[in-house]
Amino acid sequence: MLTVTTYYLLSTPLQIGFLDGVLNNAAYEPFVMVWFAMEYFIADAACMIDFVLHCRYFVYQTSTGESVTDPQRIAHHYWSHGWYFVDVLSMLPLELVMFAFVVGLRQAGYAPPAATTSDWPLFFAPSGGLVNWHTFAFLRINRFLRVVHLHPLSDKLQRFLLYDRQLRGLTPGICYLFRLALDFSMGTHWLACLFYGVSYLAYQDGEQSWLTTPDMLVFGDGVRNLTDIRQVPILQSYLRTYHFSIGAITTVCYGDILPMNAQETIVTMAVIFISVAIFSMLSGSFYKYFDMELGRRAEYEEKVAQVGHFLRFHRFPTDTWRQMQVYFALSWNVALFTRCDPKFAQAIIAALQHEFFVRNDVIIQRGDMERSLYIVESGTVLISAVRKRNAQTTEATEPEADEPATADDGVSVSVNEWVAVKVRASVRMRKSKKVSPSHVSPPKRQRSVVSLMSPTGTVSDINDHTEREMKIYKGPFDYFGERSLLFGTPRNATCIALCVTSLFVLTSSRFEAILDEFPHERSNSVSAWVMTRTPARLQPDTTNYPQTQRE
Repeated sequence: MLTVTTYYLLSTPLQIGFLDGVLNNAAYEPFVMVWFAMEYFIADAACMIDFVLHCRYFVYQTSTGESVTDPQRIAHHYWSHGWYFVDVLSMLPLELVMFAFVVGLRQAGYAPPAATTSDWPLFFAPSGGLVNWHTFAFLRINRFLRVVHLHPLSDKLQRFLLYDRQLRGLTPGICYLFRLALDFSMGTHWLACLFYGVSYLAYQDGEQSWLTTPDMLVFGDGVRNLTDIRQVPILQSYLRTYHFSIGAITTVCYGDILPMNAQETIVTMAVIFISVAIFSMLSGSFYKYFDMELGRRAEYEEKVAQVGHFLRFHRFPTDTWRQMQVYFALSWNVALFTRCDPKFAQAIIAALQHEFFVRNDVIIQRGDMERSLYIVESGTVLISAVRKRNAQTTEATEPEADEPATADDGVSVSVNEWVAVKVRASVRMRKSKKVSPSHVSPPKRQRSVVSLMSPTGTVSDINDHTEREMKIYKGPFDYFGERSLLFGTPRNATCIALCVTSLFVLTSSRFEAILDEFPHERSNSVSAWVMTRTPARLQPDTTNYPQTQRE
């Protein structure tokens, strides 16, 4: 699906912006029909199959780590937490409505003769072909909505190549730079298609345009009208406009192409504003990479090189050097060990156990009493934390206390909040009766969360109204589970391995044995490990959980 999504994001703007002369050329009409037929039978069919799989067969995991295989619950989850509506819009065949309309007019006897594009409605081909294939391609622009799947699919591919296949020479830094270059190239491609397409479609013979200005589209003054523009090679037109888009993004200027009419000026201003946003994201991404990744790794490699030179000079065994590398990676890259005493950190590292988890393995389940600290060596872990929703304290006046509550108003409150409101209301009622029982207002009762359930509802229906899910991603040298280790509290989140993940585990028994030797480090660990944690990488609630196809 990543290939299909990338194809749509590249081909759809290209067809609309640059390929009008090819699509509406009668000589190329058989080729164009075969092209669109292949899109329907390969790309569109793949999207429909993917949609059906998401609705019926893609198993997802709840916040407690439970795998859901019921088709109805899978469809409901896809509707409420996935891209159901966007995927439906992206598959609508709007172009087929136009195709049927034009074919019906031709069968009714209305077939205009060949003429220029500006003389006839855009539904008919200017060269006498079956339909205007450029408009046909324009109506397929809803396929561009699949851009929402680009980054999630690329994330899955990156995890598969890095941690499942473990390709030699491939590192997260290389993947980061490649994806950054891909985003930049794709954004430049969209701007080039937008600028050229608007200039081409808005051009009228005899008016000023950069397309016919000497030394802009082509060198010299060989392009003077629409016919000459169509004779310019598509590759040359694309490269000239692509060069302009790169200049607009990197230097935020016009480059060597200037707008010559109102339409071109408007689209140029839009390109500049979009370029400012793209350039800001590009600069921020490079700063993040070089400052956080390369800077930290340079310091780490400098320390490792010094120790490695010492070990090689004294001819230490190779296994010892490998163990020392693991030790250095943990002690220098894990923030948990940089905030405590070095001897205490050495004792903890020596007590760590090594464990492996495969994709979709539940490492920690919410509510477990197991006390262990986990450090990620390689791979990615998804932490699904549950938070309480903000209570809505809307009250409904009921004439009789015995009347059952209904769910028509859609009130959603947490159970604890409902109990607290009831207790406070009871206290106020007792106080008001002591003062003046005759002036007591009619009783008001807060609607119960249970009243929001249908007769066939379950506990999960209550959770949908009272809880929200927050997703946090943990990568190499991140840690989790420290609160249960230090305070002995139950687990408040579910942790799932998104790929083949290697973890170092510190059990509570070994941690308590270490604290017997370093009793003063218990309070220091609370302040260093819990109170000064850096913010985690959050994911919005609408993102899907890791999904696997049911076998």
